[in-house]
Amino acid sequence: MILKQIEHYFKKTALISMIRNYVKSKNNKHITVMTKDYSYLSSEILDIISSLNKPIYPMFGTLLSIHRDNAFLYADDYDFALNDKSYFNFELINDIESYGLILSSFSIANNELVELSFKYKGVSVDFFLIKNNIDESIHLCPNFRQSKSEKSFESNLKVRTYPSHFSVTYPKIELEKSFELNLWIPKDPVSIFEKHYGHDWNVPKTENFIDFNNYQFHEISSATYCGESKHLIAYLRKYNLL
Repeated sequence: MILKQIEHYFKKTALISMIRNYVKSKNNKHITVMTKDYSYLSSEILDIISSLNKPIYPMFGTLLSIHRDNAFLYADDYDFALNDKSYFNFELINDIESYGLILSSFSIANNELVELSFKYKGVSVDFFLIKNNIDESIHLCPNFRQSKSEKSFESNLKVRTYPSHFSVTYPKIELEKSFELNLWIPKDPVSIFEKHYGHDWNVPKTENFIDFNNYQFHEISSATYCGESKHLIAYLRKYNLL
């Protein structure tokens, strides 16, 4: 009986300590919470992108892994982009889902659809629509980096609404085919890295890796919608967003 009481005491003490440490870590802004590493899925995901046979190219951290590291040393998500709006349609969703990815969210900025996000074996695979102008390419995104969202529900979807959105302007992104990877790749990835990560993009970092000097913030609301694929597609159809 005494041994059971002692065992119960230590279990309770350990649990309290765990809770206290968790609360402290949540309140400490300097602690970096590591997310799960899905780098082991890189070959599968790149093969799927290649099989889609569309001008989809790796972007942001995914492009950085390919160009700088020549390997996926760590991946908590996968980023891809399209410059041609005509490919950003329901056929694209159907084609992507035919490979086992499931639409899990989409994002609106400046009243335009700017991102489709899918889940594949637990990891997010994001597709961004990059606006190509005569001499520049522009990425729009809800301002999740500097503002808190207001949460609500609409049409069976969870909605996170932000009071603003941001844009990053790059030199016009032109593509070339990498026959080694069988993927489309930006001809000048360094110009993307310099705008997104800064001139020290070649130095690996685990935090504070975004260069906000090239961000422009716009006081026009933006939102991300999350939910089941069928409800997301119904919403996109209802409001002619795609």
